[in-house]
Amino acid sequence: MSTEPAKRFHRLEWIALFYIGMSAILLASGLIFSLNLLNEANDQIRENQQQIIKALNNTEHLISNHIPLMTSLNELTVQVHILKTDLDTISLDYSLGNEGFLKIVENLERLALELELLIPDSSPARDPLLEAILTLADIADEASVEVVINNLRQLHQDSLDPITEANKKINEIKSQLGQQYIDILYSVSNDNIEIQKQLKLQENIYRQPIFLLSVLIILLLLMPLLLVTLLFYETSKRIKLLEHYADGIALEKFYSPPFDSKDRTGSLARTLGALSSRVKELLETTRIQAREAKYQAHHDYLTSLPNRRNFVERLIQDIHHQVTAEKPCCLFFIDLDQFKDINDTLGHDAGDELIQIIGKRLLHALSPKDFIARLGGDEFAAIICCQERDVTNISVRLLKQIRQPFELKEQTIEITASIGVTRILPNSSSKVLLKQADIALYAAKQSGRNKYQLFEADLEEGINRRVALIGDLRRALEKEQFELYLQPKVDIVDGSIVGVETLIRWAHPEKGLVSPFEFIPLAESCGLILPIGEWVLREACVIANDFHQRGYQLMVAINCSGQQLTNKRFVERFTSIIKDEEFPLDMLELEVTESELMESMEESTEKLLALRELGIKVAIDDFGTGYSSLRYLKDLPVNTIKIDRSFVISAEANSYDAAIIQAIVSLGSNLNLDVIAEGVETQSQLKLVHDLGVRHVQGYIYAKPMPLSEFDLMLNETKAQQNNWRADVLIAEAV
Repeated sequence: MSTEPAKRFHRLEWIALFYIGMSAILLASGLIFSLNLLNEANDQIRENQQQIIKALNNTEHLISNHIPLMTSLNELTVQVHILKTDLDTISLDYSLGNEGFLKIVENLERLALELELLIPDSSPARDPLLEAILTLADIADEASVEVVINNLRQLHQDSLDPITEANKKINEIKSQLGQQYIDILYSVSNDNIEIQKQLKLQENIYRQPIFLLSVLIILLLLMPLLLVTLLFYETSKRIKLLEHYADGIALEKFYSPPFDSKDRTGSLARTLGALSSRVKELLETTRIQAREAKYQAHHDYLTSLPNRRNFVERLIQDIHHQVTAEKPCCLFFIDLDQFKDINDTLGHDAGDELIQIIGKRLLHALSPKDFIARLGGDEFAAIICCQERDVTNISVRLLKQIRQPFELKEQTIEITASIGVTRILPNSSSKVLLKQADIALYAAKQSGRNKYQLFEADLEEGINRRVALIGDLRRALEKEQFELYLQPKVDIVDGSIVGVETLIRWAHPEKGLVSPFEFIPLAESCGLILPIGEWVLREACVIANDFHQRGYQLMVAINCSGQQLTNKRFVERFTSIIKDEEFPLDMLELEVTESELMESMEESTEKLLALRELGIKVAIDDFGTGYSSLRYLKDLPVNTIKIDRSFVISAEANSYDAAIIQAIVSLGSNLNLDVIAEGVETQSQLKLVHDLGVRHVQGYIYAKPMPLSEFDLMLNETKAQQNNWRADVLIAEAV
């Protein structure tokens, strides 16, 4: 709508408002004028009504006086007739008495009194009528007398003329009264007609202004209706324009409002214009957010690589394309080795930075046709179109790219990865392929990390066996299928048993004894190592208490895994179990491998110190295989060092290993630590470690790990003399 129609509409609104105001004023004036006319008409009608009532009252008075008068005259006529008849009868029959004439006299006198009251004094008929009545009364009275003297005939003759004359006067009076009655009725009728004429005239007088007022009211009502119709038409046009404008906004057609005015529709148009601008901004923002949300839903926030959801969608597409594809594709499942150590030592920020670096390296190592994604954590996956013979070259290239050193937190870091590979075959399932790649990855990690493995069917069988074994392991814990084996620690000098190491064994109901090297890592991977460790501690306490009660002062050692040592409630649970079993704490020794101790040095040291304060001894197992043993040994709460068997086995042929053993013995002596050599199996090894200064040994030369019953027999058979003799023999041979 242009500016001119908007102005016209605005003027029309003001005209309508002005006319409505004037109409209201005229209508109020007309109503006041009409009310005044109606009041005057009501007063005039009220006056006419009073006149009519007065005339009716006069007429009623005349009629009320005239009717009794006529009744009395009629009765008088009857009495005259009776009198004449009686006189006629008496003149023929003298046997009649005078009672009838006396009654006539009474009636005539009564009528005379009534007529005297009814007839006004001013009436000209009053005296003649009363005179005639008195004449008749006299005749009747004389007749009553003449009956007695029998002179009725003369009376009859004499009274005919007076009676006739009286009757004539009475009829004249009756005729006059009848004419008066007719005149009264005629006069009343004329008065009524005159009043009706006056009323009609009065009605005509007031009808014309009422008609004009009605016409004025109709016009006053029609004009606003016309204006309202025009306003409605103009408003409808505007509303249609606004609807079209709103529809355009809904269809994302943004332009200026169709009109602008100061009325309400103009305000609404401006509001819609502002809404249009806001909607445009919101749509642009929403599109940007939608693109960002779509990108975030399909990409990893840390590396900007496609995420798991995006990867699975792409994998499903490639599975379908393999039906017609010329070149096969393979799924590479990549997982960083020991990534947890980076988070634990350098923090999660460093871990995130490492993930970003690895993501860039993998993306750089692949071609644009390949598809690389981060599945989560330290896991990556890639879809690479290649032949099976090319898997080795691709995997080696990826592993080499990942292993390159890089700077992180001002430190030079080197990390490796393991890769599982599976072929993408037509009609495969994405879940199955991911599972196969995961199985291959697990096999690569099991084989030593920094390796790759192509999926084969026997790998899945191994995983299935592993899953089944985990289920058996859970049931073994519930049904107490575990058993503790004991291996003694012997003093070379006198052959006495100075301690014992408890080693767990699993008596599987179908497979027999399962090696701890098989089920301990499995228990650690599935979270069962903690309850198994608590079971070992309880059983070891029971065995140690039994030794103590029988008089054997043996140090009982139990092995502790890294997961137990890093558990937040380890110390609390450990001490709680010992208190429940009422075991002397100074007879218990906790063995921790050097490698596991180094993985979480600070946390492990804190927990071992807490146990040391309770009196529990600590031994480092497999000492010498770690990288930082000597550096941290002075800070660790250690009582015993156990030399790893690898040094004992190779010491005879390798002078360096022998020197290491001698250095460890010297270190232990200087730090006041007990030193035990593990894995001594031959007499020559025993002589060697003895010559190097080791006094306590543990190995097959004395005993393999055995059940408790066999160990009890060994304790009973071992005598102090025999131990001394064996020591002498060994010393003599050494000399």
